[in-house]
Amino acid sequence: MRYLSPFRSYRTTLQAAFVCLAVLAITVTGWEAALGAANALREATFDRLTVIRQTRARQIERYFEDVNNHVLALAADESSVTALQEMRDAWRRLSAPPDARRRLEAYYKDKIEWLPADPEAVALQYHYVLNSGEREGILNVPAAGEYGRIHTRFHPTFHRYQSAFGFYDVFLIDPSGRILYTVRKEIDLGADLTVPLYANTALGRAFRRAMAVDETEIALLEDYAPYTPSANEDAAFVAAPIWRAGEKAGVLAIQISTREVNRAMTGSGHWQEEGFGSTGQAYMVDTHNALRSGVRFPTGPSELLKGAGTALSTDGKRLRSWAPLAVPGVEWTLIAEIDTAEALSPVGGLQRRIIAYGLAIATGFFFLARWLGQGVTAPVLALAENARRLGSRDFRFRIAIDRRDEIGELADSLNRMAEDLEQTTVSKQAVDRILASMVNAVFVVEDGRITRVNPAAEQLLGLTPGFSAPDVNVPIGRPAVEAEISRPDGLKVPVLLTAARLEPDGAIVYAAQDMTETRRLSGRLIAAQEDERRRIARELHDDFSQRIAAAAIAAGQGQLEQVRHQLASLATELHDLSRRLHPAMLDDLGLEAAVVAECRASFERGGPPVELIVEGPLPAAKPEADLALYRILQEGLRNVARHAYAQQVTVRLRPNELEIADDGQGFDSSATQFHRGLGLASMEERVRLLGGEWSLTTAPGKGAVIKVRLKS
Repeated sequence: MRYLSPFRSYRTTLQAAFVCLAVLAITVTGWEAALGAANALREATFDRLTVIRQTRARQIERYFEDVNNHVLALAADESSVTALQEMRDAWRRLSAPPDARRRLEAYYKDKIEWLPADPEAVALQYHYVLNSGEREGILNVPAAGEYGRIHTRFHPTFHRYQSAFGFYDVFLIDPSGRILYTVRKEIDLGADLTVPLYANTALGRAFRRAMAVDETEIALLEDYAPYTPSANEDAAFVAAPIWRAGEKAGVLAIQISTREVNRAMTGSGHWQEEGFGSTGQAYMVDTHNALRSGVRFPTGPSELLKGAGTALSTDGKRLRSWAPLAVPGVEWTLIAEIDTAEALSPVGGLQRRIIAYGLAIATGFFFLARWLGQGVTAPVLALAENARRLGSRDFRFRIAIDRRDEIGELADSLNRMAEDLEQTTVSKQAVDRILASMVNAVFVVEDGRITRVNPAAEQLLGLTPGFSAPDVNVPIGRPAVEAEISRPDGLKVPVLLTAARLEPDGAIVYAAQDMTETRRLSGRLIAAQEDERRRIARELHDDFSQRIAAAAIAAGQGQLEQVRHQLASLATELHDLSRRLHPAMLDDLGLEAAVVAECRASFERGGPPVELIVEGPLPAAKPEADLALYRILQEGLRNVARHAYAQQVTVRLRPNELEIADDGQGFDSSATQFHRGLGLASMEERVRLLGGEWSLTTAPGKGAVIKVRLKS
């Protein structure tokens, strides 16, 4: 209260509340607006980066697809096949002056280990590598002999191909790994790709892969790696086998520099025109995050990016969109990104405008609250005093305020509330008297504990306040159900139990009616019913059946055949009635024979076929147990025939156990409109009286299963 002392004045409190509400509303609205704008800009930026990334990806994928097609077309061209064969034949006739190796050693300088050892390669490099000027433009070298004449015929074709499609170099390689021809005439001309230095290069790997394939229409890409013969610059190679008469005649390879890839990725340096602003860029990385294209800024992801997606960088400074490239032979990921600060820069201006508007609105609310506070302070204080009187249970007091505005309506409402409370409020003692007068047991449960009980609950169930609530499963607000409640002394009391929830505290009140006497009378009723059935059955069998049989014999002697048949049929029906009222076979032959007869009779009465499975020998049991199982079977088969529309019934009989299963239409036993009939109720009651277990499993369209287990 000392903290709130400056706000004891209602007017001051109202002013502070209005200003705080205004500031809170502006803050929340501004925060949501800024957050929504930031999210919208972020999503828009992700969408833009994704579109740019997809465009770049299509360019790169189309470029390598075109390269593959060019390699396949050139490898299949007859000029490539012929040139490779003729150059291979002319290889052994190459020669050079005696000082050729010395001059090449001076040319190689610090790369002397790359100088080929065989004289033919030395001669080829002497004639073509040592020539000055643009070596790929060399056309006629008479000193090269027959190889020079072959070179003069085919070099213009390969040179035009290389220039037209922007390839770095074109190679013809024989099956042994010898490079017989290149357009650019670098130090790999005439090299052997099987020696370790060249075997470990990207060109050496591409050659081995091309020689290993058996397909005729396949080109293989080898990823970028530093290539020493090309000034150690990164180079990728696409190779395809050259076929002649169904056999591999060699390999044609194309060297790709990073220039064409960088041109597509960087947009020829026009980053802003391409939608990247001042800080955006697009680049490619491999599975180890190594760059596979040029970049605008020397940055890249510190984490491995898998699959496709959009996200902030781990440091939160970059917005990225990435996806793998569909380029066979390599595993590259294309990334488009931009600085978060540049992408979300418009949000800062929005936040500044929201702050300015918020200050202006808060000032206006302050003066409005001051004016309102002066008009409502006095009547509100009067209402507060009178409400305090009501809170002290002085319901006879009435508020006297002569106003026609909302304050007056509030005063009138308080007066009506006081009048209603005066008329309807009931004391705790009155409630206790009502509970004590009730015959049924009533107890209240809150948070798993009993809080109130009436005398009937104490006497019947042994419950007192503070006890743990009984473990019962009763639907709240539904009709009463039978249950058993365990007393503290362990005795189980059968009750008819109902439950309701008390609002607003959520307590549950239970009302229980003692069912002990009802169950005892129910058992006696069933026993009396069975005795009466047994008496009627005996009378029908011993009296009416014999007399009707005698009449049938007498009628037969008088040649009254039709009468005899009718009387015989009547005798059969009376015998069947006798069996249904009380099965004599159960007493004479035992439970198994009676069950077999009842299953057969059910089918003969028009019911579905019944499959009887008897598991194990059935030991002698109490007569009441056998009778209960027989009656449950009889009632179950009757219910199936009447209601199930089943095609098959399966009955399993075990010692003290019975199971009846059908494939009929089933029903929803949990539905609110479901009411258990007398047949199901009598089954359950028979089992309960014998201390057994009874269960019904069913669902619409899935048939029904009744399981009974009696105590041994």
